[in-house]
Amino acid sequence: VFTIKGTAGDNMQVTNVWYQLNGAGWNEAVTTNSWTNWWEDVSLLPGTNAVQAFAVDATGNKSTTNSATFVYVVTNQLRIAANGAGTLSPNYSNAWLEIGRRYTNTATAINGHKFVNWTIATNWLGGMTSTNAALPFLMQSNLTLTINFADTNKPTLTLTNPVANSRFAVPAKKVQGTAGDNVRVAGVFYQLNTNVWALAGTTNGFTNWASTIALPVGTNTVKAYAVDPTGNYSPTSSVSFYCSNAFVMSLSATQTVVSGGPGLTLMVSTGMTCRIDVSTNLLNWAVLTNFTSTNTTMKFRDPAATNNQQRFYRGVVP
Repeated sequence: VFTIKGTAGDNMQVTNVWYQLNGAGWNEAVTTNSWTNWWEDVSLLPGTNAVQAFAVDATGNKSTTNSATFVYVVTNQLRIAANGAGTLSPNYSNAWLEIGRRYTNTATAINGHKFVNWTIATNWLGGMTSTNAALPFLMQSNLTLTINFADTNKPTLTLTNPVANSRFAVPAKKVQGTAGDNVRVAGVFYQLNTNVWALAGTTNGFTNWASTIALPVGTNTVKAYAVDPTGNYSPTSSVSFYCSNAFVMSLSATQTVVSGGPGLTLMVSTGMTCRIDVSTNLLNWAVLTNFTSTNTTMKFRDPAATNNQQRFYRGVVP
C-alpha cells in the first residue's frame, strides 16, 4: 500500500482532485483542508506504476493533468542453510532481496571440508541442485538455498596405555588414549584380541577415553579407532603386550580393635575385582565387601568384629 500525496490551489475554490493509477479509472482523492493538501492510499503493482491527477474548481475549470511514474520493488527474505563448514560471499543469508532480480552467491569450504553442491528450492521443498560454488539465481518469493559441504578430515587417535611390549601381572588393565577431529569425535571403539568391538568411555567428548578390560594370560593385542559424525574413520592403532597369571594378594589385620572394628590391609594388584569374606568358624563365610582395586594397598574396617570372640578373613578373586 502506497500513499499518493499532492497539493492544489485556485483563485476561488478547488472543489475536487481526481487521480488515476495505471489507467484503472479516475477516483476522487481525500482532503481535510479543501484540497490544499490531498492524498489517497493505493495498492501498487510490482514493477513500474503510473499515477495521474488533476484539480477542478467550482466553475468546472480543470488544472493540467500531472503524472509521475515510479517503480515498486517487491522484496522477500532469502533463507540459506548450510550442512558442514563454509563461508558465503556476499552473505545473503536472511537478507531482503528484490524479487525478479538476479544475484550470485559464492560458497567456500573451510575447516577440512569441501564444497559439494547447492540445493535451490521453495520453502525447503523439492528443488534442483547445482555443483557450481558460484551460484547465480533469480530471486523469488519463499526461495530457500541449501549449501552442502563434506567433511574430508579423518579423526586422529592415540593409544597411550598400555605401552607396546610391556608385561603385566594383573587380571585387568585400563586401556586409554586420546582422540580429536576438525569437527567432533562421535565415538572411539576398541577391541581386545578377537573380541567384538566395544565403545570406550569418556567424560569430555572422547578427547580422553578409557575402558577397563579383563586380560587372558599370554600375549594380548588391543586395537582402537575413532569415528566422526559423518563416518570418517581414523587409522586403527594397535598395541601388543604380555599378561601373566601371577598377581599379588595378601590380607592382614591389625591386632588393635577400635570402635570401627579391626583395620584390614589388602596388598593386591591394581585393577583386580576382589572381595573380602568373613567367618566366625572357618566353615561358614559371608561377604564383607566387594571392590575393584584402585591401589596396591586397600584398607578396610569391620565394625561387626567387636560382637564376636573370634573373626576370620580371607581375600578372594571370584
